[in-house]
Amino acid sequence: MLSRIGRFMEIMGIDSIEKAARLAATYGGIVLLGFIALAFLLMWIRRPLEEGARIRRGLPITSAASLMVIIASVALGLGIVLPLVRASQRTAGLPSQVDRMMRIQSEQLVRTILSQPRYGDPKKLNRFEFKMFSQNGEDGIITEIFRRIGTTNRQFVEFGASSGDENNTVFLLRQGWKGLWMDGDAAAVKRARATFRSEISGGQLTVIEAFITAENIEDLFRQGQVPDEFDVLSIDIDRNDYYVWEKIAHYRPRCVVMEYNAGFPPTMSWVVPYDPKAWGGNSFGDGNGASLKALEELGAKKGYSLVACDLCGVNAFFVRNDLLKDRFAAPYTAENHYEPFRFGKILDHYYQKSSLEP
Repeated sequence: MLSRIGRFMEIMGIDSIEKAARLAATYGGIVLLGFIALAFLLMWIRRPLEEGARIRRGLPITSAASLMVIIASVALGLGIVLPLVRASQRTAGLPSQVDRMMRIQSEQLVRTILSQPRYGDPKKLNRFEFKMFSQNGEDGIITEIFRRIGTTNRQFVEFGASSGDENNTVFLLRQGWKGLWMDGDAAAVKRARATFRSEISGGQLTVIEAFITAENIEDLFRQGQVPDEFDVLSIDIDRNDYYVWEKIAHYRPRCVVMEYNAGFPPTMSWVVPYDPKAWGGNSFGDGNGASLKALEELGAKKGYSLVACDLCGVNAFFVRNDLLKDRFAAPYTAENHYEPFRFGKILDHYYQKSSLEP
């Protein structure tokens, strides 16, 4: 029986279980619709014909009536099913076509943006954006930052890391880095521990479930055995990011990545009121807890400079001042590096060799 099924799949050009599932989902509904039509037709026609047959008390008439019902039902069913099958075949490729069109439009938009004079400085990081596991172009910017400043212990900390399906440090993890993930979502932490169980068991990754506040952040770092200096800190808790970074005093990451609220112009310094129990967006701007200018000012107090924002207008990138030298685009201000909120409009970036690369 299995060999016959396999032969049938081969004849039909079904070379994978996923393709078989898609075909079943497409045609299963069509066939079901045909059977429903047959059932309604049988209920509507058969009873009057049988009543007429009983009145005449003629068995041949009953049989003929039943035969007529069957023929009519089949004809109607085919009339419904076949056009739907043909329509389904014509539209089967639409999702991939739409995806290709969106990619082309995305690439055109990126080229248009990067052709503007403000991106002409070779020290600008936006031309190096690409995504492997990040939400936008963060993987590429982080890669380029460390191509310029070098790495030390190749360790990262990310809180608001979620399940690890999409964050700013999975790409680093896949390249052999070590680190700590923290998140307050129990379900997300459970998925992360299942997906990355080999990295966890091998000591490459630690995953902590915790609701992060300005009051507990350094205790959580100690629990996760974070060294005093490490390469990357990524902050993504959607509201209190500013206050949590402000309270990290005994740890000196070389690069910090965190979300900003692009709804505020780059000249405006604004921070959401602190609430240690709050999480998620707010009603101001695009939802995150601090404007880019406010983060620039906080970074300056802590010894960091703003070196980039991704083209989607979501994440800001800071490098410790002792590592800047002449490697990044000055001035290190919100006015110079601000990107408006374009999330959902851009989005596939591809690797380009650094102009500073030997």
